[in-house]
Amino acid sequence: MPRFHVLHRTHDGTNLAMFYPENLSFTMNKGENGPHEVTYELPTANDAAELKNVVPYWTDFELYRENEQIFGGMVTSVSFSSEDECIRVAGKSWLHYFEKRHYPFDPTDPAKYQWPGTPRGIAYQAIQKDISEVLHFLLQNILFLPNSLELFWDLGTTGRLMDYQISLGDTTSLLARITEIAQQEPGIFDFWISNDKWFHIQMPRRYSIDVLVDATLCQWTFVDTPSGLLSVNFTDNGPEGNHLLGIGAGNDVQLGLAMDDAASQNYYRRLDTNHDFGDVPNRNRINALTRGYFGLAIQPHHEITIEVWPDAVRDFWNVIYPGCAIWLEYHNEAYTINSAHEVVSMEASIDLESNEIVTLNLNQVYPMYEESTHDIFPLPDQYIPKPQRYWIDAMGIEHPFVQAR
Repeated sequence: MPRFHVLHRTHDGTNLAMFYPENLSFTMNKGENGPHEVTYELPTANDAAELKNVVPYWTDFELYRENEQIFGGMVTSVSFSSEDECIRVAGKSWLHYFEKRHYPFDPTDPAKYQWPGTPRGIAYQAIQKDISEVLHFLLQNILFLPNSLELFWDLGTTGRLMDYQISLGDTTSLLARITEIAQQEPGIFDFWISNDKWFHIQMPRRYSIDVLVDATLCQWTFVDTPSGLLSVNFTDNGPEGNHLLGIGAGNDVQLGLAMDDAASQNYYRRLDTNHDFGDVPNRNRINALTRGYFGLAIQPHHEITIEVWPDAVRDFWNVIYPGCAIWLEYHNEAYTINSAHEVVSMEASIDLESNEIVTLNLNQVYPMYEESTHDIFPLPDQYIPKPQRYWIDAMGIEHPFVQAR
């Protein structure tokens, strides 16, 4: 029996059909990298696999592994070729809906959606408002329009204040706006939409920075094949730069902030880089965006992908998710990896025998700039607590790892 199945529904919730998809593959991303994506084939021998029932943006999908939902969203394209005996379906998770929405504007009545008291040419302006209040405004005033996807949120209060504004007629997508806010000081946060259509944020990340010294705080420790680790690919591209010029738009002169990191320059030498944040006319926001970007720019950019065996990880699809932290311990003659990493995306392919091949794309866990925390890399003789883990043999029996101090 295939492990994976897909449910199709109309956007108003009417059930259409259940399928066992063929040539299934999907990618799950952190919110800042966009929505999850899925592709699969449906044999046309199934009467329900007709294009009248699988219509982009009218048909929704839910992807399941056995009885557990992986994610859901909207069908975004359907195709077929004359020589095929199937239709090919592509879909994206609910976060994709934010790419399809922007702040409303009516050219025949420019002030229709202008917030009361805002200056001429500005639709909305916030001065030192809590970040959650700004996000609530965006969600409430974009998704309130008729025929919008029903989503939910309860963001609480973050205690972080920011300036923000929207120009009249600005068609920046809702996802782009949230992503920009999430990547600037003082409110760096992770965000996602859960399967029940709730929008969530968590500051500054979905795990404690203490994962740098305590692997028991990670979702899983990948050490060897029994723990699920099959292969490792590593590339070190060095830091983007340690002198950063962040720039944005200005009325008379271009706004910007220059930042230097003396420790990085002393080690690598001076490396200049710049980042254009586009049409951001507020100096405070340019400074905040630059400080948020600088923390990653000065760190060595390690591209690490690992191929893993999901069956070795108990409840894999709940334990491992984009935005979680894992510990990776891998010894190679050229280099040893023994540190915490964030899962940025997950790529899965499932063959006709339901064998799962999953690749995790990782980023080294780094603290934010000037965040007081632990060393990024443990010292050679430093003891890192490791959790008691289990591996599962071919008979489905769990065995504890023996982990040396």
